[in-house]
Amino acid sequence: MLQVLLLLSGMLVAQDHPALLPEPQQIKYGKGSIQLSGLTIFLSPQSSTEDKFNAKQLSEALKKRTGISVPVVNEKNGKQIIVEHGDKQ
Repeated sequence: MLQVLLLLSGMLVAQDHPALLPEPQQIKYGKGSIQLSGLTIFLSPQSSTEDKFNAKQLSEALKKRTGISVPVVNEKNGKQIIVEHGDKQ
C-alpha cells in the first residue's frame, strides 16, 4: 500500500512540471513566460553530437506542442535558447 501511495504522490508532483531527461543539475521555475515567435536555439558549430541531438529534439518538441518553429542556428543573435554542457568554461 505504501508503494502505491508513493507512486501516486510522485505522479502528482510530476504533473506540475514535465520530466526532463537527462535530469539537469539545476532548474528554476518562474511565473513568467517566453514568447516563442522569433526565438531561436543557439548551438555552437563545435558542439558535440549529443548537444546537436538535444537541440534538434527541443526544436521538434516546441514545434509539435505549439505549432511555432524555433529553429536551431549557429550564430548568436537576438532572443535565444543556448544549448551547451554545463561543464564548459
